[in-house]
Amino acid sequence: LISITSEHSIVNIKLFDNTGIEHDTFIKRNNENSVSVWLESLSDGLYIVMIESSEGIYYKKILKK
Repeated sequence: LISITSEHSIVNIKLFDNTGIEHDTFIKRNNENSVSVWLESLSDGLYIVMIESSEGIYYKKILKK
């Protein structure tokens, strides 16, 4: 589980593996500025989270072990 918080309203979250394939995962919106993303169903490896907010699109790398 990872939590993502932004000072701006979060519009959309997408999760990609290191080859660019998008993965479905359970995302719970806690409020307009915070979401929780469950990673338990994913294999270990490097992933990129695309966070679309009211101010733009941001990318973060995460490593699931």
